[in-house]
Amino acid sequence: MPWARCDHNKCIGIQLDNQKCLAHCDEDERRATLDRLRQGEALNFTPGVPIAPELLRDIIDAAPNGRLRNANFSRATFVGEAAFGGIGFEDGVNFIAATFEKQADFYGTVFSPGPRAISFSEAIFEAGVSFHSRFQGNPNFSEATFKGPAFFSESTFEGNANFWRCTFHGTLRVELSSFNRSCNFNDAIFRDQVVFGRAPCREGQLSFREATFEKAIQLGRLLAKDAVVLDNAVFQQRLEIKVSAAMLLCRRVRFLDGVHMRLRWAGVALDGADLAHPAILSSSSHGEPEEADFQDHLRSWPGPPRPDASLG
Repeated sequence: MPWARCDHNKCIGIQLDNQKCLAHCDEDERRATLDRLRQGEALNFTPGVPIAPELLRDIIDAAPNGRLRNANFSRATFVGEAAFGGIGFEDGVNFIAATFEKQADFYGTVFSPGPRAISFSEAIFEAGVSFHSRFQGNPNFSEATFKGPAFFSESTFEGNANFWRCTFHGTLRVELSSFNRSCNFNDAIFRDQVVFGRAPCREGQLSFREATFEKAIQLGRLLAKDAVVLDNAVFQQRLEIKVSAAMLLCRRVRFLDGVHMRLRWAGVALDGADLAHPAILSSSSHGEPEEADFQDHLRSWPGPPRPDASLG
């Protein structure tokens, strides 16, 4: 670990002055440490710390005006339910390789970037997690593992959202949310249901390049100002998908049990796709209310790059 470790048993929490972490120090040192937080100091004394709900509540209560600045929960373990509802994270937050053993709740949470990025990279959610949040920067969930249901409801992603190589063991629901830039689920693994509903990607691409879907999936309506990208993805069971976008890119996709595509506005590229099982392509005359924001753009889009071009 890139910090001096707590000397309590095998704890990996960062040391305070008495060589113990915030979870194992005495009451006087814990109070003095939280007083520093009340005075506006960055939250940098929680890496590796086992955080019980009571300790998390103490940390949140000490946050000035409900805002935690430059918070670092790297490799921390939340040993009970983790309730961050209504908290503001300012100057970024680090949940890299953190473990959430029970339900995690980010209802009404606002994430703002700064010197520290907004990162849940390699985090492990052992149970369910619910984001009802606003991400003002570029949230990074790359290589995170979601072992229970993952809900992103009524959330706003103002920057690029990165879910590269995530593994979703439970249902993923993205509903009534907005991606103001690109959203990347490339190389992700979906072992259960995936639900996207009224979650437009207002700029850039909504990409599932090289993702693997293990269950029968009903995707959509997927709504993107530019392209929805499924290049090199694998659908092990039947896919039903609704798309309103400038382009649906399905190059070298493997539809192992067939596919039914319902398209609105979108052209489709199927170069090298595996269509050995029944494939149905149909138009959709009914769209979502969110389409009104960019339907003129969809009508006038010049078309996709050449089939062998990289889409980044």
